Amino acid sequence: MDRDQIELVRRLFVAATIILEDAHEFAIAGQSHKRRAEGYAACAGRLRNTARDLSAVADSVVAVLRQNRELPPRNTKKRRRTK
Repeated sequence: MDRDQIELVRRLFVAATIILEDAHEFAIAGQSHKRRAEGYAACAGRLRNTARDLSAVADSVVAVLRQNRELPPRNTKKRRRTK
């Protein structure tokens, strides 16, 4: 990979770290024994959103690596289910 792509991947991991720090904050808030059901639900919703954001960042890292042929292309064949 060239320097620009390495920098992009590095910055994506910085973004992932920020998202994880936010998720940690919401998880800690959800541990409070003083919350009501609505508060727990709000913390869970924020965790769900941060998990979605983290997944998007991870997908972006993989896309950059595949674009640069650092990883093989995604297997598009469907697997057969075995019983």
